[in-house]
Amino acid sequence: MQIFSTALLFLGAVLLFANYFTKHCCDKVEVKSSIDKQRVSIENPLVYSFEITNKKLLILPVIKIIFTLPTSFEIETDKKIVQAEKIDQTTYVYTITTSLLSYQKVKKRIKFIPRKRGYYLLRVSVRLLDFVGIRNVSLIENQETVILVHPRGNKEVSSFVDSNSFQGNQIISRWILQDPIFYSGVREYDQRDSMKDIDWKASAKSNRLLVKKYDATSDTEIVAFLFAEYKDRFQHDYDEFVENSIEMIAFMIKEAYRYQIPFGMATNLTMKNKMNDLCEVTSGKLHMIQLFDFLSCISDYAGYSPIDYMKTNFSSFEKKNRIFIMFIYEINEPYSKMLNQLAKFGYKIKIFVYRSCTVLLHSSIELYKLKGEKNTNESYQ
Repeated sequence: MQIFSTALLFLGAVLLFANYFTKHCCDKVEVKSSIDKQRVSIENPLVYSFEITNKKLLILPVIKIIFTLPTSFEIETDKKIVQAEKIDQTTYVYTITTSLLSYQKVKKRIKFIPRKRGYYLLRVSVRLLDFVGIRNVSLIENQETVILVHPRGNKEVSSFVDSNSFQGNQIISRWILQDPIFYSGVREYDQRDSMKDIDWKASAKSNRLLVKKYDATSDTEIVAFLFAEYKDRFQHDYDEFVENSIEMIAFMIKEAYRYQIPFGMATNLTMKNKMNDLCEVTSGKLHMIQLFDFLSCISDYAGYSPIDYMKTNFSSFEKKNRIFIMFIYEINEPYSKMLNQLAKFGYKIKIFVYRSCTVLLHSSIELYKLKGEKNTNESYQ
């Protein structure tokens, strides 16, 4: 009987404490959270900081900080205090448990490293648990933070280095602007040259300083298109095509910004955050960030066909002095008809294709493989 009475008293005390815990703990516990940046490139860490303050004479035995992350993010902290649980093929839940004494402040810094470019939602919850785990008080519940992971933009391809101008084949006698990406060779370093133009590989081989020699052109505007068909998504190498294309476009954007050349972007792939699927042609630091945001938000799903996309949106890009650089998984007959028509109208077109091209294209169209060397292409009649 005495044991039963003691147990009953203990249970009553626990319930009273649990009710008190639920009603009054939140009032005296302050939580501050922040993230150091919301835009980051692949492999570049970001830090989530927490400051939890207990402003009352009460020990809070268990505090859980729960992160819901995509599997492409890795948490970099002591594995002994972090519990990881995989919910599905795309999501991990990381739980960090700590305690908080009376009038104590706890600070936590959790470092994450993204492994893949994209548009992500990072969710955070902070919860208090009582001594016996009866009450679970939520201080923050699924607080969302948008993270944009930019591509690296350092995918330079050796096959680009030839006599073909990145901004067009039309070389003029009055030099207006150096070609920013494709260069035609090397020459001896001169004191007037910028250090950023030094070709370090060629210099190491020849044991003397050599700089990249550029062509010049009057063309000053570029538009990159990333196109795919819905059926392409089911090919085993389709993801590789999308990611390689985005890395190369990012490299081109950086080079265009370096030389202050207006650059635009468009795609028929859907955008993860409902961003517009085309980005205007302009230049500047803010525009470069906008373009990288654009690249981060591209999904792998083709919303509608490239032909329909061009019919709807081509008027936004139809200035004659623009160069169209197109990234295409595979060129079919409708593609080639559209491209040849544009070439006949005098537009400058460069195509980077992932699958081998078996259709005839206009002789003015420059055709590259996305992997490997430049294709040879028969003239279009």
